[in-house]
Amino acid sequence: MLFRSVALAWAALGLVLFEVGSKLDKSAITTQGHALMGFAFGRLFLSNFTAAGEILGLSHRLITIVPIAAMFYYLRLRVRDEQKKSKSVGFETYLQPIYSYGAAALLVILARFEFGRTLTVIAWAALIIIYLVLGVQWRDRDFRFQSYIIALTAFARSWSTKIGRAHV
Repeated sequence: MLFRSVALAWAALGLVLFEVGSKLDKSAITTQGHALMGFAFGRLFLSNFTAAGEILGLSHRLITIVPIAAMFYYLRLRVRDEQKKSKSVGFETYLQPIYSYGAAALLVILARFEFGRTLTVIAWAALIIIYLVLGVQWRDRDFRFQSYIIALTAFARSWSTKIGRAHV
């Protein structure tokens, strides 16, 4: 489990660096925090998604990926707050949607590994509804687009898994 915790540790340190940099008004520190979040995201694909094993009945994937997705959503909001205060660095303008789509991608891929090849469409359907409701209620274009993308993915997966096997 220890080597699977690396991404979670990097993300936690990235979050701390962002907050410290924000409080001290030091863009170099916040930039390092964003870089660590990017490394944590990449690390999940290298070791966590395919990791087998459980702790207290929860898979290692669930224990590491869900907190990182939550951190991504938190940073999405914090980056927006920093932009409103005019404290953000130039490239941070692009980070709000990157964090949002990154978190959605993590949850979609996590559902694929946790629910298997055929049941994953059910989990994706729940994500579609959640993102669509959030997008409409909060007038958030990114959440609406994420629901559309996941819907297309669910349709393609459903078509290839269910209908594709009906002819065999």
